[in-house]
Amino acid sequence: MNLELKEGLGLRKNLRGEKIFDVAVIGGGVAGLSLAALLSNKYRVVVFEKSRSLGGRARIAERDGFILDYGIHTCRFADRGVVAELFNKLGIPISFHSSNATVYSNGFHKVPKGVKGFLKTKLLPFRGRLVLLRLMLKLLRLNPRDVVGVTVHEFVKDFTEREDVYTLVSALVGSGIVCPDMKKASLCEAVTFAKKAVKSKYTGGYPVGGWKYIIDSLKKKIIENGGEIRLNSEVEKIEVSGNVAEGVVVRDELIDAKVIVVAFPLQRICSIVDRHLLPKSFVEKVVNLEPTSGISLDLALKEKVSDIDSVIITLQPVIMGQFTSNIYAETSPKGEQLATFYYPLPYDKMNDRKYLHRKLEEMKEMLEEMFPGILRKTKWDRVLYLKVVDGAIPKPGQTYFERPDYRCPTIENMFFVGDTTRAEGNGGDIAFRSALECANIIENYFNYFYERK
Repeated sequence: MNLELKEGLGLRKNLRGEKIFDVAVIGGGVAGLSLAALLSNKYRVVVFEKSRSLGGRARIAERDGFILDYGIHTCRFADRGVVAELFNKLGIPISFHSSNATVYSNGFHKVPKGVKGFLKTKLLPFRGRLVLLRLMLKLLRLNPRDVVGVTVHEFVKDFTEREDVYTLVSALVGSGIVCPDMKKASLCEAVTFAKKAVKSKYTGGYPVGGWKYIIDSLKKKIIENGGEIRLNSEVEKIEVSGNVAEGVVVRDELIDAKVIVVAFPLQRICSIVDRHLLPKSFVEKVVNLEPTSGISLDLALKEKVSDIDSVIITLQPVIMGQFTSNIYAETSPKGEQLATFYYPLPYDKMNDRKYLHRKLEEMKEMLEEMFPGILRKTKWDRVLYLKVVDGAIPKPGQTYFERPDYRCPTIENMFFVGDTTRAEGNGGDIAFRSALECANIIENYFNYFYERK
């Protein structure tokens, strides 16, 4: 496409008199919104979201006075985490209800932190505590890059045969990196998470104002900076000429942009980009990325069932959840309570209805064990069978050293953000980190582009 560009950044027009955006972001989840917010202060940005609401897998829903997250969502390390870093960079105030997780095992126990915490925890007998402490100290001395191909299972079994230690590590590491299957969980990712955890006062936090505040704040920043957000706007195709993406096709209309950013899981990249324009090895890698999956169960409770105001982790099976309204009261009507729990399950089982029904019953049995009578006190529930929770489960072959780069290898002005990229972190943190890092790369690209002109 022969375009005549005006000098300077911002809104341009082509020879047809139509708008040319600097950056077109495909996907209005937290990665796409974060990137758009970061770039919108310098560049003309447009976000295309195919659904009628923003947030992607972090979207919220409202029902009967309850505000529900799409599954369980926390911000790792609270004000020391990547969400706080992003909002500080954007100049948006944010605060958290910070806490350390609670473990259920014949009662409720705080997650052990530090040498003293590991030596005093009641989750193990004394000899088990000593083994766990030595194991964690050895883990913290590892270099993540040196153990990219190793699983947590291999590391723990090589260190100890104690099943009680193995079970506790499965829950602590599994909930931290969202992969409780130790035969699959990457030791590289576990080491990286553990090194951050020991430096942080809190394992996590829930944003004051809820995830609605995060999504609304990012949206507001984009709009205030002159960006556009287009809902119900599914991108059908990225138009490419040679090795340059020229724009996106929405409802058969070509919308020009100097930079295209794909902000959805890369497993679906070939739905809008001709696979022959991408390296075969790249296509094979991204379409075969295995996501995290599981069951999310929301309970709208008639009355208060628990005062626990942190994430709760069970040992066998590993289930994690929280009473969200204990953390942020506005998520439920006064006098009532909202609980959300998540049971991670294998991706290849997510089409097996009998298996899913059995696992849902296991989940409910565990909730009854922890909080007797909770199901009788439920006004209504919402069950979500989530085939994609996070875009890439943190296993060998899918660590942050091995996931795709932010830049397309063959299309020079196409970039990627989200939780299938090489950003460091776990769960939703990957999306925020990818936005921070990719924004810098895109700025450098623009600087180089204009230096050439």
